[in-house]
Amino acid sequence: MLTVFNQSLWGDEGFSAILSMKSVKDIVSIIAHDTSPPLFNLSEHFWFKMFGTGEVAVRALVFIYFLIAVFFTYKIGKHLWNKKVGLIAAVLTLLNTFLFVYGFEGRMYSLLLATVTASFYFFIKKGWVGYVVTTTLALYSHHFAIFAVFVQGLWFLKEFFWGKKQDAISILKSFIVIVVLYSPWLIPLYKQTGMVAGGFWLAKPNLKDL
Repeated sequence: MLTVFNQSLWGDEGFSAILSMKSVKDIVSIIAHDTSPPLFNLSEHFWFKMFGTGEVAVRALVFIYFLIAVFFTYKIGKHLWNKKVGLIAAVLTLLNTFLFVYGFEGRMYSLLLATVTASFYFFIKKGWVGYVVTTTLALYSHHFAIFAVFVQGLWFLKEFFWGKKQDAISILKSFIVIVVLYSPWLIPLYKQTGMVAGGFWLAKPNLKDL
């Protein structure tokens, strides 16, 4: 296990670590011209101040995020079924090879997993303050968090048209607050989307590529 924690950083991990060593202002400014939201690097920035910038520190932070995801998986299983189901779900998540590998990746993926899992827990529990906080954090972790919100939006439609109107109203209010909290990143998101669409990393595939 220690070997996993102290193995050398690869390219993207190194870029993230170097970026996280900069000031908060520089982190936000630089990453606004990259392809991701800033939350992971900001959290890593403050983590570095407490625990240093070595490989173990980098991987310990993301592993903690992974364990948070495991915890909320347990909470979801327990809430929907029972404690036994929650424990089984948590163990399966912990032992999932794909998730376990990314649980040591010095990037934002474990943070995305943790915040999205927490978001769904508070969503199904109808804990709207927790839902707003964790969903906003998820959106500031990785753009793919929007797919989780999309699924939750489908549930909102189900409740609005065929379910409990009061729950639908609570979800809608939460969505509005989340949009307001995320609005400072909408302009960087627009620019990042345009940059990716322009093939900043990979060119658009043509018929020959396909």
